[in-house]
Amino acid sequence: MLSSRIAGRWLGTLDGAGAVEIVASSLKLAFAIRNEPAPRSLRVAHTAAHAVEAVTMIGLLAADGPLQLRLRRPSLRPVRMAGALAGIGADAFAWLPLPAEWRRPGGVAAAVLGLASGLALLWTVNEIRRGADRLPAPARFHHAGR
Repeated sequence: MLSSRIAGRWLGTLDGAGAVEIVASSLKLAFAIRNEPAPRSLRVAHTAAHAVEAVTMIGLLAADGPLQLRLRRPSLRPVRMAGALAGIGADAFAWLPLPAEWRRPGGVAAAVLGLASGLALLWTVNEIRRGADRLPAPARFHHAGR
């Protein structure tokens, strides 16, 4: 189990990955609306943000402490799952070779799913932080080994 102190630092990583995902999805949406292909570097950055999110979320779920208890709340489970599925769908639409007549709708779908995934992630992080503000200072960084 990871300590809550380490896991608390990962929230910044989740914020950064969510921000990269939202910006990349917004740019991809602009390209899709103009019916232009998104640059490969933009698709790679978007996919890398999803990978960072997945690894960080797994690390947070494996941690022990009050912040992680908020993350595991049943009320956040639908938001977490919707964000994960939207992220998988966004990457699937972005990387699958679609026929020419489906490229524009596929690009729009990938961008909208990416935005939904990023917003779900930021919602989850804000819910965790909001709960952490109510905890006493020592409880925020409770170490599982102590």
